[in-house]
Formats: sequence, C-alpha cells, structure tokens
Amino acid sequence: MLIMMWMLLQILFDFWKGLRALPPGRDDRRFLLHGGMAIVLATMAEGFFEYNLGDSEVLTMFLVVVACGYLALEKDVVAGAEPHTTASGL
Repeated sequence: MLIMMWMLLQILFDFWKGLRALPPGRDDRRFLLHGGMAIVLATMAEGFFEYNLGDSEVLTMFLVVVACGYLALEKDVVAGAEPHTTASGL
C-alpha cells in the first residue's frame, strides 16, 4: 500500500515539476500533463472507496494516460521527426 501511494505521489510530483518548467501559454504538453494529474487525482479519490486499479479497464486507462504524461516530459520531442537512417541511406 505504501509503495502504491509513493508511486502515485511521485507521478504527481513529476508532472507538477514538468508543468512548472514549461513556458506559459497553450501547449499540447501542458494539456497532457494536466490530464495526467487529473487522472492520478481521480484514481486516488476513488481509491478511498475501493481498490480500482485491480480492474483491467481502469488500470489500462490509467497506464496510458500516465505514459502520455511522461512522454510530454521529454525535452527532445519533435513533431514529425524523420526516423534515423544509416550511412548507406537504407
């Protein structure tokens, strides 16, 4: 139980820290981080009444949104980036 609480709080801390590092204004990364924080808070609030991460649908939704939030934290995300090619061009 303590490990689960630590994980949820660590996710919130990471997303909050990432939001503070972003420049002000509208941004897709800001939207993903706010959404990730909302899902974590909703999961924690629902967790007071039942263990909801044992449900496969809830767990899948939670993991996808958290993964999108962590992708938004990456600094080298480039929209429409070409995949790397080898020296021979293949």
